Amino acid sequence: MSHLKLGLLIAAGIFSLIMGAALYYYKNEAEKIPALEQSIKDRDATIAQERENTRIANEASKSRKAEVDRLRALPPSVRTVRVFVPTSSPGVLVPSSTPGPDGACPTGGELPTGAGFDIGPSLYSEARRADELAAQLRALQKWVNDHAMRNEES
Repeated sequence: MSHLKLGLLIAAGIFSLIMGAALYYYKNEAEKIPALEQSIKDRDATIAQERENTRIANEASKSRKAEVDRLRALPPSVRTVRVFVPTSSPGVLVPSSTPGPDGACPTGGELPTGAGFDIGPSLYSEARRADELAAQLRALQKWVNDHAMRNEES
């Protein structure tokens, strides 16, 4: 019988050691829970901020694309713009630079009459490209303003 009591006593001691170690481990882990919860909250806030940044960027991109598409859908200009080049005269005749008797500017010189090549298509193409760049600039400005306003609210 004494061996049985001794065995039970040893088993109870081992059980107590195991339970004490488990209790110590869980107590230490429980102290880490608030830090882990804060880390999760910070991560969720970062994810929400990135989603908002993505939403703002997508909105600005869509508005830019819509405006550029609208500009590209406009019918091309068919207006002819010609550069005048001298035919027989040496060029523009420049009048004297002295003002007239009443202080008015002198009259202009003589322009040549020969018609040159049509620069209309390239001129209007450059104007259309300038409109597209202006649309892109407006979209970027909107994105910056939205982003700045959101950061001020935070």
